[in-house]
Amino acid sequence: MISATGEEAAEFESSANEIDLADYAHELAFLPDLTDSALTVLDYASKNVVCTAHTESQRAKLVEMLKKQEGIMIASGNALPPPAYGAICDIDVQGHTPIKQRARRV
Repeated sequence: MISATGEEAAEFESSANEIDLADYAHELAFLPDLTDSALTVLDYASKNVVCTAHTESQRAKLVEMLKKQEGIMIASGNALPPPAYGAICDIDVQGHTPIKQRARRV
């Protein structure tokens, strides 16, 4: 590469880091095989739909929306694993317990 002054500029090349999928296995989400046509039987009278906190019009709207979106419901529940609770930390604290502090605005 030659600059406007006619001098040859230094050229730098940054090679990509080697990424191994085993390093990121804990961050991946695997979806189930949805090729089989197992139909999901939805119960519109279950306790999640029929709730005393909902009015009759809210319940009717919820059932209508669920019936409209019935084609995209997954047969075996949620496709993703449940979220992990707790924190995984790679900082070496040499066996000391963490300092417990209340959450506060910064």
